[in-house]
Amino acid sequence: MVVWTPQQYTEQEISRKLESIVLPTAWFDKCPVDEVIYFLQVRMFELDPEVDPVRKGIDFHFTRNDAAADPTSVPGSQARFRFKYDDDIATRELTLSKKNVRALDLLVDIAQRARIDVYLTSHGIYMVREGGEPIPEGSGEVKVFRAIRKATDEVRGTE
Repeated sequence: MVVWTPQQYTEQEISRKLESIVLPTAWFDKCPVDEVIYFLQVRMFELDPEVDPVRKGIDFHFTRNDAAADPTSVPGSQARFRFKYDDDIATRELTLSKKNVRALDLLVDIAQRARIDVYLTSHGIYMVREGGEPIPEGSGEVKVFRAIRKATDEVRGTE
């Protein structure tokens, strides 16, 4: 049995990765949001120059805003590629095409199109439906650093 332990990040570490990692191409035609985010997570892992495989990439989480949020693995994935599903968000379909796009810009574009809020946290990137709380009850000691995209005020960037 593989036990998943959330990676701990600093705000600077996540911001640096989102700003510096550039994806050569990102093309999706009616793909579910969870597959698009999984693609982004895997490509960030592959393109991250970090030598330590435990520190490579960033963990992404879709979170529900209720007590029924059960963690489940993405089929066929490694233990660290893990999501807490909000099925309504995860199955929304996106169509987009980008070349030489920073991970941050792609993430913001995905969030706007999928109508989700995105937060930098000590456990990685948390995504919730617009207007939802960034961290559900019982998530342990997750620190929210700041919003990357929030529908109410369209925050963005890594200043």
